[in-house]
Amino acid sequence: MRNGPIRLGLIGDNIAVSQSPKQHRLAGRQVQRIVSYDQIVPRHLGLDFDGTFALCAAGGYRGVNVTYPYKEVVTAKVRIDDPLVRAMGAVNTVVFEPDGPRGFNTDHSGFMALYRAALGSRPPGRVLMIGAGGVVKAVAFGLVAPGPTDIAIADRDVAKAEALCGALRQARPGLAAIAGADAKALAPAPRASSTARRWAWSDLRAYPWCAAPCAARPGPSMRSIRRSIPGSCAMSPQREWR
Repeated sequence: MRNGPIRLGLIGDNIAVSQSPKQHRLAGRQVQRIVSYDQIVPRHLGLDFDGTFALCAAGGYRGVNVTYPYKEVVTAKVRIDDPLVRAMGAVNTVVFEPDGPRGFNTDHSGFMALYRAALGSRPPGRVLMIGAGGVVKAVAFGLVAPGPTDIAIADRDVAKAEALCGALRQARPGLAAIAGADAKALAPAPRASSTARRWAWSDLRAYPWCAAPCAARPGPSMRSIRRSIPGSCAMSPQREWR
């Protein structure tokens, strides 16, 4: 195989069932590279996140993925070139370069690639998002670019949802962004026609990344939310990529 082996890893808690090691090793074989991919749990090493990150930076890793609950804390340790990723304050991919570690958010870039492939430059209109965690944050900042009419963030941690709304308003001045704990109360009003309502939900059903249960947070299913909020456009990422 050409060049040398690539050492990668995933830093996170509760990652025993992650498919990332298998996926990255397979990707390496497809491009004739030897890839090792370690599951790195700070508590198993007897270290905090800072110590774990320093160990990876000095340990020959080309890069690491970062998942819950470290996506936000890692931003203080990396250079982030993308202004939207800096604004969202969450990184899930770190590349160790000679001049220091660089941070990226592939939740954000991956969602936007799918959005553009499905909907082009079409604005999302009115949006309700369930949850205010790292993946929701990445998707919400992605939706800022095509320009939603307004956006509502529902989370049981209302302060967290309000903080995300504030960050979105800073990223897009004039955006109407509201937060609350009750998704049904925050839902956009029904669309003007039944045809528009049918289009909205059939469009979302066609793209499971756009309307699917949020695996990271228990609560009412999207199916029950859809039944209770006719005509609304609810978006929730399917699950955090690990």
